[in-house]
Amino acid sequence: MNNLKEITSNFNFKIKKCKYCNNIRILDTDKGIFVAKKKNQNNSGLFKYLQTKNFTNFLNVYDSNENYDIYPYINEIELTDEERAIDIIYLISILHNKTTFYKEVDLDKIEWTYSGVPVSIKDNVLTGGNVAGTIVLLAGFSEVS
Repeated sequence: MNNLKEITSNFNFKIKKCKYCNNIRILDTDKGIFVAKKKNQNNSGLFKYLQTKNFTNFLNVYDSNENYDIYPYINEIELTDEERAIDIIYLISILHNKTTFYKEVDLDKIEWTYSGVPVSIKDNVLTGGNVAGTIVLLAGFSEVS
């Protein structure tokens, strides 16, 4: 983060105090406390994806310019370790449920894989054949020499 003026050039706040913490700046302004974070190109796509899946358990960007995102600052709530763990488990379970997709699987291919591969490997081991080559061929790849 280069310059405080660069961060606040497009925003209409008057900064009273600025605190540095790792890669972010905590800005105490006349409109409240905000966090300025250098913009990551992947965030906007990720946020849009999560919103399409109705997952809204993240902070929306308060404002942004070409280099920085501004988020509202949230004071930490005193929680015990057990409460924090339960909250994290709950949040991850919601994320998992909302972003899981199901793919159709051919059960015949799975059955052939589990019944055919061990027999082929056993035959190659007994005859001294190329076990690695057999596994590669059975998996559907061309043999690597």
